[in-house]
Amino acid sequence: MFTKIYLIALAVFLIPMGFFTVYSWSWLQSVGSPQTTVDNFTFWSGVYEPFLWISSAILLILANVILWKSRKAWTLWITLGYFVIFIVLKYFWLNQSFFQFKKINSSSNESLSFEPILGAVFCLLAAIIVFFNQFIILRMSEKMHPTAPLPQPSIDDMSGDVIEKNDSVN
Repeated sequence: MFTKIYLIALAVFLIPMGFFTVYSWSWLQSVGSPQTTVDNFTFWSGVYEPFLWISSAILLILANVILWKSRKAWTLWITLGYFVIFIVLKYFWLNQSFFQFKKINSSSNESLSFEPILGAVFCLLAAIIVFFNQFIILRMSEKMHPTAPLPQPSIDDMSGDVIEKNDSVN
């Protein structure tokens, strides 16, 4: 059941993220006034990022529920993929296209953009968070619901482990 909810949520979030990506990019292809293009790209890009963070958090919560219940982590890694794909699109493609647009239209004197470095840092941090999240959830799940009881040693098993003091001297 939670898997279906997760997949529906993923599809519901993919549609607006795809729209925000294409619509932001389409403003950069506009033939209108450069100031209008900058304003509209900035607006749609400003909607893009908060929606990505919120939708990724919701998907991560659903993925944690699935991991806790079924001990399958594929939803965590799909959530990471979702986040990384849209961060790469934003910081490596959209923002770089915007940077070039501003440079061509003389609305910026900047010669270097650090946006890709920020995008790479976000991707790396997200991967670290997902990895440790999976580790912590699986450990907590195992402590709460062990898969098999640990064998308890009996007195007979431990009697062969004792070494006599006299045997070790010779």
